This record gives sequence, C-alpha cells and structure tokens, in this order.
Amino acid sequence: MSPLSSIEAFRSSREEMTSHDFGRRVGDTMWDDEPPVPFLVYASNYWIECLPDGRHVVTIENNGAITGEGKTLEDLEEMLYDYARNQEAEPSP
Repeated sequence: MSPLSSIEAFRSSREEMTSHDFGRRVGDTMWDDEPPVPFLVYASNYWIECLPDGRHVVTIENNGAITGEGKTLEDLEEMLYDYARNQEAEPSP
C-alpha cells in the first residue's frame, strides 16, 4: 500500500531520524553545517521537525505551523499529507 493512499498509511510510514540522516537520504546537504535536529519523516520524503521543547513544526512552501499554537501533531501530519498528495499528483516539468 502506498503511504499516500490514506492518512493512516501516511502516518504508518513515519520514521524518526536526524536532519543529517534525512539529508543523506534525499541527497540534500542543506543541513550539513548545522547541528543535527530530530525529524519525523513520512513517505521517505516529507518531514516534520521536532523542537527541543517537545513541539513540532512543519514548513510547507514558506508557510509554517507549530504544535501548541492551536495545532496538534495530527494536524501537522494532515497538512503534510495533503501537500505530499498534491506534489505527487502534479506532472513533472
């Protein structure tokens, strides 16, 4: 079952890793010069950052949302899932 087939499948695909590990996975060095940060990674390509105070933050196309500001982790997962589905549905240039 594809992790994008349902929100439940998306949540089930969640892996915990550092920003450095994620960067190596996707071939992006943008986190290499910073201390590693815990990430929750979904469907291998989409992530939510774990903050030191226990909150979570997601940034989607320059818009961010954080838990504790009227949002839960589940809300952030739904936002990320909707974004991921839209990305997968768009044709490649």
